[in-house]
Amino acid sequence: MSDDQLLQLLTARLQSADEEFLGRLRTALSPPATSAAVAPNEAPPARRSQRIRNRSGSSSSSHDSPGHSRHGRHRRHSRRCSRSSRCSRRSRSSRWRSPSTSEWSSGESGRRSIRMRPEPPPSRSLSLVHCEVPPVVVPPPPPTIPSGLGVSVPPARGGRPWPFMPGSHLGHSGQQLMALISSSVTPPTWQRHGKAWEDWVRLAVPRDVSSSAEVRLHVTIDFLLQLRDKGVSSIVAQRSLSGVAFFLKLNGWEDSTKHFAIRQALKGWKKHHIRKESRRPVSYSLLNKLVSACPSVCSSPYESTLFSACFCTAFFGALRVGELLPPSKHKPGGLLYEDVVVANDVLRIRVRSSKTDQFGRGAWLPIRQVQGSLCPVQQVSDYLALRPAGSHFFVHVDSTPVTQFQFLSVFRRCLSAVGAPPDQFATHSFRIGAATEAARAGLSEAEVQRIGRWRSACFAGYIRPDLLL
Repeated sequence: MSDDQLLQLLTARLQSADEEFLGRLRTALSPPATSAAVAPNEAPPARRSQRIRNRSGSSSSSHDSPGHSRHGRHRRHSRRCSRSSRCSRRSRSSRWRSPSTSEWSSGESGRRSIRMRPEPPPSRSLSLVHCEVPPVVVPPPPPTIPSGLGVSVPPARGGRPWPFMPGSHLGHSGQQLMALISSSVTPPTWQRHGKAWEDWVRLAVPRDVSSSAEVRLHVTIDFLLQLRDKGVSSIVAQRSLSGVAFFLKLNGWEDSTKHFAIRQALKGWKKHHIRKESRRPVSYSLLNKLVSACPSVCSSPYESTLFSACFCTAFFGALRVGELLPPSKHKPGGLLYEDVVVANDVLRIRVRSSKTDQFGRGAWLPIRQVQGSLCPVQQVSDYLALRPAGSHFFVHVDSTPVTQFQFLSVFRRCLSAVGAPPDQFATHSFRIGAATEAARAGLSEAEVQRIGRWRSACFAGYIRPDLLL
């Protein structure tokens, strides 16, 4: 077989192999059979095969030329190899392009153009066996506040917290408001309210008090009967019911303490259990004895002068012990040094806050001179001549403030020294004695109210001439 025949045979086999390869490539890269659209600027398959056939035919015709030599065949073979290497380089570089690009990149010779095809969409006829379905994550439902959620009652003055309320319409923010709500009343009142509410909750534990107002009324009746069995006075029972009413309203419930049966029971309680106040007032004569007993009771002359000034200021100013002295060394309260001014034979005292002045507006109380050794202006002046430095007004030698407990302790020791029963007196006896002595002196009711800063007729309960010693 001659070289020309062998070349023609190889060319025919290459042509058939190219057509088979192009057919497979078209089958793999062509879109689904349902879409017959052809990409723009792309020749149909028939034309592409024809173009390749013509190219191979031209090459075959060149091989059939009579002047063909072995060196020419070698040059043509090298050109084909270089062309294939360039195409392979272009194909390798095009792999790094985005598969979604629609740009056309031309070869150096301009004979062949390459277009990056997008990735074919996934077939919808895939079997579920080969598909990994991610687990469906169901988001948790939003938190709901149950109707029985309660808020804790903060303690007063560092005590233990009261139990949780059985229900509250304040929601999860109610706990943040409790500090402000507890500040709306005085600490002793808040303490009494919390104790009464604790007893009410203890009776309501086995019952569903949030279900109806009738259940809460039955619990309130049991609470009132429990107070009667304890033998408390009607005034204590009324204060306890006020504490229960406070927290019932805070829960958004109807106030069962205002029920007709509860109110009538309290009226009958007051008639059958009449209890007189047992605290005796400090009279002017008893105050004189107390001041005279201070040197024998106190440990030093300075302490004697200190407590004599305390007794006279509490009596003539009709002060509560919380307005006069702090509850302890580390807690605020009482008179400060700048709250007391002595000028022009007048003692002026500023009361920053009180039971009837919850917002701290303050008030200046003028105390004038009186005849005798009990003159408050003279007693305070003598104390100021010996007083050391300190933020509080009434302080010891070491500048620590005089506390309410120390005041009551020295007061009872002085009472024992003069022969008076200490258990019948309290720190409030100085305020009661000021009202009683003012009424005995013939002052009007308006004057008595002004002295004690009373705003209602409750001052009448402080006038107790029958309990004087």
